[in-house]
Amino acid sequence: MEKVREIVEKFKLDFEDAIHYFLSQKIGELISNDRDMQRIGARF
Repeated sequence: MEKVREIVEKFKLDFEDAIHYFLSQKIGELISNDRDMQRIGARF
């Protein structure tokens, strides 16, 4: 939750938007680190 709070303060977002931003970043990291996705050239 601390990371979400940092996003709220940094980007002046409301809590819900900050959670969406945080989760989008995490999903992007997971996809970028996935070997199958790397093979097909997925980039985030």
